[in-house]
Amino acid sequence: TIMQTLYNGKHSTIIEVNGKEMIKRVPASAMLAIDREGYVIMVEQDRGSFGKLIEVPAGKVEFGEDPLKTAERELMEETGYKANNIKHLIDYFPSVGYSTEQINCYYSDDIKNTGIPHPDDGEEIRVVNIYWKDLLEMIQNGEIKDSKTIMCVLAYEKMVGF
Repeated sequence: TIMQTLYNGKHSTIIEVNGKEMIKRVPASAMLAIDREGYVIMVEQDRGSFGKLIEVPAGKVEFGEDPLKTAERELMEETGYKANNIKHLIDYFPSVGYSTEQINCYYSDDIKNTGIPHPDDGEEIRVVNIYWKDLLEMIQNGEIKDSKTIMCVLAYEKMVGF
């Protein structure tokens, strides 16, 4: 394998592997958080050229951080919800053709609203609670296009059921 760095950015590095350009990314973690009434705690945020998207809370795994702790931290920072009894759903590569990123997906159905979100600087996030069956319909009709959200929901539906 022949690999060389073409560009070093703030959050990504472009590398060439055997003549093919790839984006080297740190892993990310996502949290599917479901309350006792069957509502999923989601976030809406601007994703640049994609516009505003509704998705599960997620973020980059910091160096040396346990991916489960990342999912727990991101849920608290973005929504103000504290997750207990967190369980692993699935890990996957969202773009194997051009990125090294891996997303680690977790869930908790034991959550508590602390009412105090702490988004990162520059993040404008709105918390959106969506009933489970409505979320499934939003995925089926194309309203939800975010892959980590779709993976979390489908993995939960298959492994745990609602």
